[in-house]
Amino acid sequence: MIRPWNAPVLDLGTVDTSLAKLGMGALVPESVAAHPGRHPKCSGVTSEGRGVFVKRETVPGLARVRAVEDLPLPGVHRPALLGIDEEERLVVHELLAPAVSADELVRESRFGPGAARDVGETIGALHRASPPEPKEDASLDPETLVLPPAEQLEALPLSWYTGASGAEVQLWRLLQRDAGLCDAVRALRRREREVRRVPAHCDVRLDQLLFADGAAHLVDWEEFRVADAARDIGALLGEWLFEAMATAYRPARAGVRPAGGPARVAAELGSVQPVMTAFWLGYCSVRAPDDPGLPQRAASFAGWHLLDRLLTHGAGMVRLGVFHHAVFGLARTALLAPADLARLTRTEEFDGARG
Repeated sequence: MIRPWNAPVLDLGTVDTSLAKLGMGALVPESVAAHPGRHPKCSGVTSEGRGVFVKRETVPGLARVRAVEDLPLPGVHRPALLGIDEEERLVVHELLAPAVSADELVRESRFGPGAARDVGETIGALHRASPPEPKEDASLDPETLVLPPAEQLEALPLSWYTGASGAEVQLWRLLQRDAGLCDAVRALRRREREVRRVPAHCDVRLDQLLFADGAAHLVDWEEFRVADAARDIGALLGEWLFEAMATAYRPARAGVRPAGGPARVAAELGSVQPVMTAFWLGYCSVRAPDDPGLPQRAASFAGWHLLDRLLTHGAGMVRLGVFHHAVFGLARTALLAPADLARLTRTEEFDGARG
């Protein structure tokens, strides 16, 4: 098995048993690869020649995956659900191959406005869909969303604190001591409760978007809910901003501006403007937002997403570096002054773009 260093492992015997119950045959051992992430997952080809992607979900995650499968989503490309083993909580989807993730395209400087527009159309189609019928199952209730964790702005659970890295503790200290930032996060949570809710992925990242067969496919639906559309939009804006900052702070090559210098940061932030504008135009071409506060909330959620990425990035690190403090400052701007974020990234068009 090909296994990334940080990938939780699925027992292949269990996977083969589940696949057999679902009538798909066993995995060919040399085709199996594990994948990084919070949940154990693997992919491979079965003895019947079918490519599969297998993932162990939480109980609420299973319910959300089922809900998505039952929901008509025209214009939203997603891998076909092949089966679920309820007992083992294993979900089997078709394997998209060959496929390339959006984050890989970004790292290789191959993610341009055309791809961004495709992603915008996909997210717009999702938000345009009719929400699922209310059920007794509370898994789709937006109140079950835990991020941003407003209560942790007051105090951290002891169980988390004792296992946190120095950088994580340092970042939470910055957050908790910044009264204005804490108020902005709480206000964002309040505002999202007051808007019309739509079907939303609620965990959109660049690695959740796979390009295959000329289309952008949205994967990993275990956080799906009815929620504020600004969550998905802001998460993607935050992804592009984080990658731009990471590029700006990489060691400079010969003849290139110093890493992290003001000119280089400004250039990298400006470089993502065409991508973010194309995304927004694609979104609006499919779903014309009737919510004038959507761009502002999306910018604020982009700020939270930057903080969330910092927390992930700081796991296992002793202390925050210059890069982390710079991203923290950009996140603070997004949450406290979304209009200033538009000016920093030259995306004033975002407010008025209607494709």
